[in-house]
Formats: sequence, C-alpha cells, structure tokens
Amino acid sequence: MEEQDIKPYVGYSVITGSTAHGTAIAGSDVDVKSVVRLPDQSGYTLGKAWEGEVLHNPDVEYFSFLRFVGLLRGQHVVPHEMLWVDDSLILTNGVLGKRLREERSHFLTSAVRHAWTGFADSFLLNIKERYERQKGSTKDEIQKYTDLRMERTLNLVLENARDTFDLEGVSISYGTKSGHYVKDEELLVRFDGGFVPASVVSAVTKSLSSSHKDFMKRKINNETIDTDATRKDIAQSLRIKHAAYIALENGTAYPNAGEFIPVAKGIRKGDYTWEEIFSLDRELTSKVEQAYKTTCLPPRVDDDFLSGFVRSALEETRC
Repeated sequence: MEEQDIKPYVGYSVITGSTAHGTAIAGSDVDVKSVVRLPDQSGYTLGKAWEGEVLHNPDVEYFSFLRFVGLLRGQHVVPHEMLWVDDSLILTNGVLGKRLREERSHFLTSAVRHAWTGFADSFLLNIKERYERQKGSTKDEIQKYTDLRMERTLNLVLENARDTFDLEGVSISYGTKSGHYVKDEELLVRFDGGFVPASVVSAVTKSLSSSHKDFMKRKINNETIDTDATRKDIAQSLRIKHAAYIALENGTAYPNAGEFIPVAKGIRKGDYTWEEIFSLDRELTSKVEQAYKTTCLPPRVDDDFLSGFVRSALEETRC
C-alpha cells in the first residue's frame, strides 16, 4: 500500500530507536513506528491481508493492529517498548493508541526472559564464536558458543510452544559411546517438562543438525569484528538484555535505558574491550535469571482478556 493510503488510519505513532532508548549519538537516525487500523474492507485482498509496511528516508514502520497485537502476545520487544515510550515521544495517540497504552501491562509476561534475551543472544553468541575463532582458540572453546547460540535460538523459537506444551526449556548435548543407541558425539536434544508433537521435534532436530553440520564444515571467518556497525549492534543487544531484566524486576517495559545509557554509548565509542563486553553480558544474563525467579509478571497473556480487548478495540475504531 502507498503511504498516503495508510496515514489517515494511523491510530498510534511514536518515536522509537536510540532516541527513545536515550542512546542516540551524533548522526543517529530518528525512527518512527505506527499502528494502523484500516477500514474493514481494506484489510482484505485476493492474497494475504495487509500486515504492515517499512519505509526508509526517513525510517518509518507501519503495523496493522492485528499483527501488532500478535507481536505483543509473542513478547517481541519493539511493540512493547512502543507502548511504554515517554509521552513526549508520542506523535499520534487516537482511540486505538489510548486503549493500547491503558492495557499495556496486560501484554507483558515473564516470557521476556527467553524472547528478549534470546533475540540478543542470537547476535552476541555469534560474535563470541567469531572472536574465539580469530583468537585461534581450540575447537572445544569455539564449539561451546555455537552450542549456546543454537540452544538459546531453540528456546526462542519454542517460546509459544512452551506455553502450549508446558515446556520448562530445551537443551542440547552430545552422546558418548557409553550411551544406548547413541553414536559418539551425536547431537542430542532434551525437552524438559513436557511433551511436544512429533512435527515440532522433527523441525527442531532438523534445524539443529543443519547448524551442527554447518559448524563442522565452516572455515575461520577472518573478517574483523571490531567495526562501528558491530559495536552498535552489540550495544543494542545488551540494552535489550538489560530491558528484559528491568521488565522482570519492575513489571514495566520503558524503553529508556536509564543507568545503562553510558555503558551503551561507551560500547559504541570503543571504550570497552571484548573481554569487558563479554563480562557485561554474563553479568546481565545472571541478573535476568535472578529477576525471573521472583518476577510478578504472569507466564502468559490471558486469552480471555486478549479476545475481549481485540473485539472491543476493533469495534471502537470501526470506520
């Protein structure tokens, strides 16, 4: 859809990104994200219903209302932070925006433990693996980061299945010759706390086996990891992990990084060594795990609340 056809139906629009996080530096872009409630007939096409649009120069992203709610339920970090931005960063706040902000606490759950930290780890563990390779570390030292990355990614992928099938977590390990029916060094997957459909197991094990084989064949990547772009992404990943800690500790998702702002800016400027960055990551991971044990956040979004909210919000904003 063309932007001119979308703008009249924006119900909520905010400034996000580094401006909202408090980590903007000279030259940082100003990102805008919006929630759109199209007239009922506009959401239907011969193909897939319209879910959103991403535009550049300037950077603007539009979410359809239903997709936005789905992302909230799945504990994606960006939609949550959109609802908790400071009032000064709100550009449009119609009926839809007011309803979303009024009910924002109902969408936040303890699943941010995996959803937000998993998103951050998928990048950070890749960097750690490359760092160990470039240091000339042993295969075992490198492999542990590959394993962790696969495990965290797997927990992230299974976040919704966790609610449905009462899973406590997923872990991977390697078989030994002493194990029954297991080849030496064969990749093993353990599902803790519940049962899952065979289709899920098949998809998961196929993905893990592929990643494992890829590692075994991979050559050392000699590209430097110390670039402005990499440090920016690391600062963002650690900020998200810090946000997960705050959400679990306080039950809020304010995007401003607060006490973490000078750290994020320091990482971007190159004030931290790689070992210091990895130490920060370990410290944040520990804080997230401790906060998870005592959090007041519910384990999942209440389905009755969600259905009622969507129904009433659509009715109130019907065009």
